[in-house]
Amino acid sequence: MLIFFIIVTFFISISMASLGYAAFSRNKKSLTNGLFFLLSIVLAVWCASNFLENLLTSADFAIIFLKLDFILGPFVFFLIFLFLLNFPEPNRKLSKYAVWLVLPTLFISGLILTDKIIRNINFDNNKIGFDFGPWFNVYTALILVYLIIAIGYQIVQLHRIIGIKKMQVRYVLFGFAVTSIITLTFNLFLQNTVSREVFIIGNFSPIILIACIYYAIVRYRLMNIGVILRLGAIYTFLLSTIIFIYASASYFLIIFLQVESPWNFIIPSFFITFGFSPIKKFLEKATDQIFFKQQYKFSDVARKIESSIHEIGLNLDKTLEIINKVITDALKVEHGEIMILIPKGNFISRQVIGRETENFKLKHNNPIIKYLNIYKKRILDKDELERDNYNKDIPDVSVNQVIKELVKNDFALVIPIELKNKLIGVYLLGPKKSQDPYTQEDLRLLRHVAWEMSFAIDNASSYEELKRLDKVKSNFVSVVSHQLRTPVTITRYNLELFFDDTISPEEKTETVRSAYYGILSLGRQLDQLVTVLEIEEKKVMLAKKPVKITDLINRVVEDNQINLNNKKIKLTIEDDEINSEVICDATKIKTVLGILLANAINYVSAEGKIDISVKKETFNKKSKLIVAISDNGIGITDDSKPEIFKKFFRSPEAIAVSPNGFGLGLFIAKKIVSAHGGELIFETKEDRGVTFSFSLPIK
Repeated sequence: MLIFFIIVTFFISISMASLGYAAFSRNKKSLTNGLFFLLSIVLAVWCASNFLENLLTSADFAIIFLKLDFILGPFVFFLIFLFLLNFPEPNRKLSKYAVWLVLPTLFISGLILTDKIIRNINFDNNKIGFDFGPWFNVYTALILVYLIIAIGYQIVQLHRIIGIKKMQVRYVLFGFAVTSIITLTFNLFLQNTVSREVFIIGNFSPIILIACIYYAIVRYRLMNIGVILRLGAIYTFLLSTIIFIYASASYFLIIFLQVESPWNFIIPSFFITFGFSPIKKFLEKATDQIFFKQQYKFSDVARKIESSIHEIGLNLDKTLEIINKVITDALKVEHGEIMILIPKGNFISRQVIGRETENFKLKHNNPIIKYLNIYKKRILDKDELERDNYNKDIPDVSVNQVIKELVKNDFALVIPIELKNKLIGVYLLGPKKSQDPYTQEDLRLLRHVAWEMSFAIDNASSYEELKRLDKVKSNFVSVVSHQLRTPVTITRYNLELFFDDTISPEEKTETVRSAYYGILSLGRQLDQLVTVLEIEEKKVMLAKKPVKITDLINRVVEDNQINLNNKKIKLTIEDDEINSEVICDATKIKTVLGILLANAINYVSAEGKIDISVKKETFNKKSKLIVAISDNGIGITDDSKPEIFKKFFRSPEAIAVSPNGFGLGLFIAKKIVSAHGGELIFETKEDRGVTFSFSLPIK
């Protein structure tokens, strides 16, 4: 029985001291970790004194450890008081005043050397005894005050904090409260009234505290010493295994094989030397599986992601899929979703892990996106957001709306993916499978992953842009060479025909007219190219002045009257705002009208119909003029809709109807309207045709 108690004493003292040293070595600058280290050392010595005062058979040593027990008592609870006051985060303001309580602690502890606290110490039948002195109640009261204030502070704090810190406080508070109550009950109040067997219960109570702290370290990353604890456990098991193998092998060689010295030492050493590495690997794996199966190594996960990105190259979808898989596996997350910003201002899903999500997107005005745009580089944690007081006055976004969005879509965490201080994507993670909160180590890993993803997205986007530009260049060379050659060839042919003396004067007049139209066509196309260059260089200069939109429409219709008559097109103009004026660049808006009307004429069959309408809309006290040009022509196919405003794009249907053209008209029109603060859109009809409409602000 004595050996058992010695082993328990050794285990409790070494465990407490080891935990304290691990916390201190992890972060020597942390006040919380420093106080825990100091507390663990004092508590380890105090626990040893408690055991030894009742286990030793020497009266002199028993009395020494009894007094040491009582001397250290106030210091233990004073340090518990200081530690809980600074846990889980340092509270330097309170600590500045609380530290002065060391003076009454020193005073009360010093009284142990007198007869004020305990007196008449005796040693009878290998059991130590004593009487309480006149100041014993003061001694007890000081300890209880420390304990009650510390536990009360943590109970109040437990209702304020959330997430992983709440779980840390819960287990640490439970461990200290239960251990302190049992220890004070048996080792202080009942010390002289119960048998040694009952009294010893108080000595075992620190095991509860150790178990709670160990569990909080492994499960909730208490003080971030899990890595050190893991290494300590591995090397402890490794040392124990080596000693066991060495002792067993030596015993077997000596007893059964009759091997004499020094071979009974050399042979086990030989096997241990060559077996060290596999034994270590086996113990690492076994330790992780049993005690640390929820942990991961930051460096291993980061290295795996980086190598995957380099191996995959510029395939963005594959890169994001690998990243999502690695993270959800490492953090044991139920589901994860990576969303990328698209040109229209929405965030759409690119990769989903763990669940089926169709057509899920976040618009730019979604509360989650608004939050991330307001708080740059901040990870959005649902649990912390629910109790985050500094978010109560966020302009233009409701915290409750953010929380509702997260709850509705079952997301616990949103990590912003930013590049050059601009939000380009979001990484949404569901809850962990274990329902544990996300730790600071998790958030550090996710920030690193978001940084990696931002560069992967940027590189892939740059590559796609280069491919697009290369395609545009090829289209430009092809289209320009064809479209410019056609009017030049027609003009040259007609001029050559003009100098033919065999043709009549009427035919010569017709050739000159054809050459003239060829030059006009060439001029219009060159004007379009110059306009595109101006737009690309952001040199769209606007000479704004008040203009009646009806006057511009009439002039454009007049310019195209010959073509309208040739195709016998029926044109109607519906103008509800005949006298409305807009402040715009009349020449450029006339260009827009000309492009839209020319397109309608080109793609409407003979005896077709074109409708032009003008109306005014008001929203939020802001008015705008809407001009719409509608036709019953060939329309726009679904495949062509995404490309319709791009440079040099012409649909196969358009080319079949009207072979000539650069495919620059709608690009130019959209840029001009945008420069005026308006918007150019189109709407296809169910039967046939299309309606292009653009808006201009009315000031």
